[in-house]
Amino acid sequence: MGVRGTHSEEVVRTKLQSTKQFTINGQVVQALIQEDDGYEDGQLFEVAKDYFVQDDAGNVYYMGEDVDEYKNGKIIGHSGAWLYGVDTTKLGIIMPGQPKVGEKWMSEDIPNLNIVEHDSAVSTTATISVPAGTFHNCVETLEVVAKEGKEHKWYCPSVGTVMEYTSDTDYVALVSHTSNWSLP
Repeated sequence: MGVRGTHSEEVVRTKLQSTKQFTINGQVVQALIQEDDGYEDGQLFEVAKDYFVQDDAGNVYYMGEDVDEYKNGKIIGHSGAWLYGVDTTKLGIIMPGQPKVGEKWMSEDIPNLNIVEHDSAVSTTATISVPAGTFHNCVETLEVVAKEGKEHKWYCPSVGTVMEYTSDTDYVALVSHTSNWSLP
């Protein structure tokens, strides 16, 4: 999946074939790995691996992320990296199984790293048009990140995130995709 933001920023999102193991309440689970490679002016500036698991009710949990920040082709840091079971014991929900308008949840709650993110469902039947096409029955969320502000996101069936929007000049929109997204 390719997404494009403002200026000459691009994110290439890939569902990796491997999984990462986590333990939740004594049960070992395998998390899907989504890799986002971020480029600005053609230069790699970040590689982030996000980890997700889904329960039997359809709730999708955010298990953390490994982040490598780059400058001139070399890793210079890991800002924003965290993992469930290492940095927090609180499960973050990225998306409830049956979200309802007005419902609230937290996708990230890692106080010792000052990472806190509150989410709420704005719509469960949104239609959105991006360069990759028009998508229907999407869940629009409002995300509030401590010290960063608000962001709207649209999650669409069989595709995933198609738009992340903070303002008319600061957004990321889906340009293309080649496969359906599903959790293992």
